[in-house]
Amino acid sequence: MRQIFKCIAATAIAACFASCEKSYEELDPQFPAISDGKSVAISSGETVTIDFTLNDVRGNDITVKIDDNAVEDYKVSYTINSGNDDGTISIAAPAMILDGTPFNVNVTFSDELNNRTASKTVNVTPTVLEGYVKLSEAANSFIVAPGAYVQFPTFKGNSGLKSGAVSLALAWQDAVGLFAEVAQVNESDAIVHFASGKEGNAVINGLDASGNVVWSWLFWVTADAPKDVKVGDFTFQDRNIGALNLDEKSELSVGLVYQYGRKDPFPGIRFGEYATRPVYDASGAEVEITIVHNTEANNLENAIKNPTVYYNNKYFSGAKHGYSWITTDATTFGADNFKALWENGGKKSAYDPCPAGYKVASAAAWTAVKASTDVKELWDSSYETFDQSAIGTNEKYAAGNRKKVQFRGCVYDGLRLTVTGEMNSTSTSFSYANCIGKPLPTAVVWCSDVDPDYASKLNASYFRGCAFKVNTSGNGNYDDISAIKVNALTLSKYGLNYAFPTRCVKE
Repeated sequence: MRQIFKCIAATAIAACFASCEKSYEELDPQFPAISDGKSVAISSGETVTIDFTLNDVRGNDITVKIDDNAVEDYKVSYTINSGNDDGTISIAAPAMILDGTPFNVNVTFSDELNNRTASKTVNVTPTVLEGYVKLSEAANSFIVAPGAYVQFPTFKGNSGLKSGAVSLALAWQDAVGLFAEVAQVNESDAIVHFASGKEGNAVINGLDASGNVVWSWLFWVTADAPKDVKVGDFTFQDRNIGALNLDEKSELSVGLVYQYGRKDPFPGIRFGEYATRPVYDASGAEVEITIVHNTEANNLENAIKNPTVYYNNKYFSGAKHGYSWITTDATTFGADNFKALWENGGKKSAYDPCPAGYKVASAAAWTAVKASTDVKELWDSSYETFDQSAIGTNEKYAAGNRKKVQFRGCVYDGLRLTVTGEMNSTSTSFSYANCIGKPLPTAVVWCSDVDPDYASKLNASYFRGCAFKVNTSGNGNYDDISAIKVNALTLSKYGLNYAFPTRCVKE
């Protein structure tokens, strides 16, 4: 009987303790800093920490599971303190946030011993990288703002073909410090970064695994993007490719220059001296534009692989190249291959240097400009000349020559065309003519068209593209500047050893 009583008493005591022990409450996770449905803002490269608390843990082990499968570019982790009733969730953003779409991080807390589970959701709002822009249309040049992070297609112009570039490198920049970095290179696109507060132009090379150039792209970096100007049936950009302003007194209004048919530019002519504007590498050292005599029947691939090489040829009696950078034998190369460079049946080609949506203006477009009825001449009356020999000592002609060197271009129905000068090379150096400081400063731009007489004059210096030219009248020292000479298609002078700016029209 006594033994039975002991057993009953022990059972009663155990039952009493069990009934007196406090039952567990819900874990009830809380994030005090983001209560009331607030989200967490996060910026590129930032790590955000969010403190949490748990209810009624009593030292039990707590496991934490984080579901962040939808945000694989972010790294989410946690720490839990020794009492297991509080801790921190950490969210680390990638170096560049390119997508500002909000997302959720789901956190589950479990007390497995007591069969308790509770979840909490953290709402995250990313801030897109400042200056980031994604360009989806492929081209050989891109207009971007200072400070931009530019994601662009690394295709061969508008051909639809991937360039095969696995890395990028700066070829040249015309303003020291303009190019900041290559931020990312992917299979079919890349991201490059330009410095804030800097304007200019930069050519960036795409390289294969061996470091060879496979393609190059121009970045036209300006806070004043070109506007559209309609003349007749054509919509022009209001400036040449690479021009940074519309001030006819500034050499930055000229833009960059191109050998006809090439997709990559060279720096333009300086005002006040007969030289090209300097360009620089990433360290600020000057980059040399080298001149190479072409020896290839088809030099197109060499020109693509060497965007800082200016190819030329000398003309001689019986030559079949006409000073051409692209071939030593125009007959073998053929008119169709030549036309495919820029003319291309009126459609934009893979070698066209214009931004997406535009192409090099045709002869027909410039003929419409020539037909403009609202024409204004541009002059710089304050300018004498750095080259006094251009004026001469003969009093009869000096006044007229002084006036001629002040010519800066024309405005046709609102479309400005400013003095460019003429740059060419038939030897190991550049020659400059009709530029600022000369008595007949000239504005010249390439047309997309091939010289229509090309096929009948292969054995001469006529292997060339067409150009639109504006200058003051007169070939000698005449005091007659009342008329402006305009030649919509200059067919008799400019071989492919020349380099001129180009102007783009809408496709």
